[in-house]
Parts: sequence; C-alpha cells; structure tokens
Amino acid sequence: MIRRFVVRVAHYPGEGRTLEYAAHWNEYPHGPGTKRVPKSKWFATQADADHFKAEFEKAANAARQAEPVADVTYPPEPLGDNRLRLDSFMVHTWLPARKKKIDPATYKSYESLTRLHITPAIGALKVTDKVLNPVRILAFYDDLAARKIALGSRRAIHSTLRAALSWAVLSNLLTRNPCFQVGRELRQSGESTGTKANPLSAADAARFLAYVDRHEEPWSPLFHFLHDTGVRVGEASALQWANVDLDNATARIESSYSAPAGGDKDTKTHQGRTIDLSTDLVTRLRAWRSAQRVESLRCGRTPRAYVFTNGRGQPQRADGGMRRVFARVLKTLGIAGKGYTLHSLRDTFASTHLSQDWGKLGWVSTQLGHANTATTETHYFAFRSTAATKRYADDIRR
Repeated sequence: MIRRFVVRVAHYPGEGRTLEYAAHWNEYPHGPGTKRVPKSKWFATQADADHFKAEFEKAANAARQAEPVADVTYPPEPLGDNRLRLDSFMVHTWLPARKKKIDPATYKSYESLTRLHITPAIGALKVTDKVLNPVRILAFYDDLAARKIALGSRRAIHSTLRAALSWAVLSNLLTRNPCFQVGRELRQSGESTGTKANPLSAADAARFLAYVDRHEEPWSPLFHFLHDTGVRVGEASALQWANVDLDNATARIESSYSAPAGGDKDTKTHQGRTIDLSTDLVTRLRAWRSAQRVESLRCGRTPRAYVFTNGRGQPQRADGGMRRVFARVLKTLGIAGKGYTLHSLRDTFASTHLSQDWGKLGWVSTQLGHANTATTETHYFAFRSTAATKRYADDIRR
C-alpha cells in the first residue's frame, strides 16, 4: 500500500552509470506511521523520469481517492462531555494537561503515537466503560501486531493509551482503566523479549575509534568520551568545562541535551552524578581543551563553555549530523549491518566492564546514571562475568 506518493527526480552525472536519472519515493506497506520502504527506478533521460513521475503520482492519487473516507480526522474537533470521543479527549484534554508536567521528549512521543496509531484506529470510540473495555483494547493491540508493528512500538503505544485512560479515570469518565492487565498480552507467539543491548565487539570498537582518530578528528574526543564513560549521548552533548575536573579525573553530569526541548534539561533520572574518567580520556581532553582555546582565540571568540564543540564553536548535539558520521564510519569499516547505533557505545562500556568483573555492577550503574543497580542488571545481566559462575553447576554435588 503506497501511503505517500511524492516522487523526487534526481540526476547523477559522471558516476559511470548508463542510467543517470532516478525517481525516488517512499512506500509504507503496513499503513501510516509504520516503517517506510525507500524505492527507486532509473532512467536514461530526464524526460523518461519526469514521465514516470507524472504517471506514478496520477495513479497513486487515483488510488487514494478510491479509498474509503476514514471516520477519524486529526486533529479532532472538541466535543461535549456527554458524547466525548477518545480522540477528542486525548488531543484536547489529556495532552494539554500533561504538556507542562512531563519532559518535552515524552510529550512528543505521546503526541506522535496518539496521532499515528491510536487516533486512526480507535479514536472514534466513546470514553465509557461499556465501549472502552479490556476486550476492545486487546483487539486493538492484536490489530497492531497483524500490521507488523514491532513489539517495542506496541509497548510504547500501550503506555501512551494507559496513561491517557488513567487520566480519564481521574476525570470520572471511566471507573477503571481498561489497559490494566492487558499489557501482558502484547507479545505474540515467536516474538523475542530479549535484551536490547547491542555492544560493539572489542575488535569493532577498537577499529571504530582508530578510524575516527584518523578520518573524523573533530568527532574523536566525543566518541572516545562516550566509549570510555558510558554516559548518554545527550549528557555528553550538554557537558561543560566547569563540570570537568581533569586533575582528579572526574566529571559532573548535571544535564542532558534534548532536541524536543531545544536545549539542555535535567538528566533522565533528574539526578546529577560524578563519573570517573580514564587516563587516556584525561590526556585526550587536555589536548582538546588546549586546541579549542587556540581556535577560539584565532577566531576572536570567547572560550567555549561546552566541552564538545564543532568548527563554529557550537555544541556537538545528538542530531542527524552525529548519527551520519557514526553510520559513515560503520559503513566504511564494513560493520554497518550489525544494528549498531550511538547507544551501542554505552552498551559497549557496560558490557565490557561487567563481562570482566560482575563485582563492578555498582560502579557501572553509577557511571551509566541508572536509578539503581536493578536497572543495570535488567539491561546487562546477559553480559555478567562467567568466571564466577562457571562452576556453579558442581555445587549440587557438594
């Protein structure tokens, strides 16, 4: 099913291709809000490509007009309490009430999941105990699974709907939340619930950092910092020199950059922490600070407040530019197909230390900024040291 039908024609001259013109578009085979599938078709001349574009968009528009008109529009019109629908309640009552009380990133997630998944499917339902019952909610989740929505996404949708309907209970629209006891039914047969951690191997991590040192030098201090400390990417982006003590090899993590907020905010756990720095990292940061100061003087700028800055003196943020550099290095090294993301550097830190010595659990948890060691165990128990457990099986005979 093609849900978007904008075709872009591009020219790729002088690259040894027989066909130099390409038409690009996206398809959404499992409906709006699902993973896109990029498509392309190549042509010898621009006229051929333009003709394909015109015919493609004509056919796609005709198909869209033939589809039945949905009962739900977004944003929905506000309705009276005596006939309140779920879409109107979530958009006009619940989301505005929560906007000032939750992190911008959480609000953005709530809003997008409401718009892309909840409103189109069940937005027309009335907010009453009779209509919004656990059986109807479970049918909604089963439909998401049938549309190939990933388990992680379904869990996020469930959390959003559960939070909204808890607010409906507080508003006396419902007597109980129909999402309770239903979350355990999200997983379908054959779906894995294993760890999400995806650390780089020791060899891949070494190759990655060595390549960055040689070919992506402006990003080298940041990537080494992420690898050696395990902090979140946003926390590294928000780190300022005033919170770094190189003489004692420590740094104070007090904030985190948030793109939805458009600036720095509290850390994920709303608690600051002091982390340890490796000797290699201290050496690199000393050299980086010196080079940063020289560049600031050369350009007539004041000394940079942030530790990790780009060529314009602005903070290096966790954005598309950082992700593109990371992906480019992985592709060059031939390890792009292993599912690594920027978060993999954090996973690498945790798994490396814990596989060496599970006794480091408390220290690793502090470095990561987890609320407690139980969170660290949940994420990284699969990487526990086997040296301490390999003889446990013999204890049954003692």
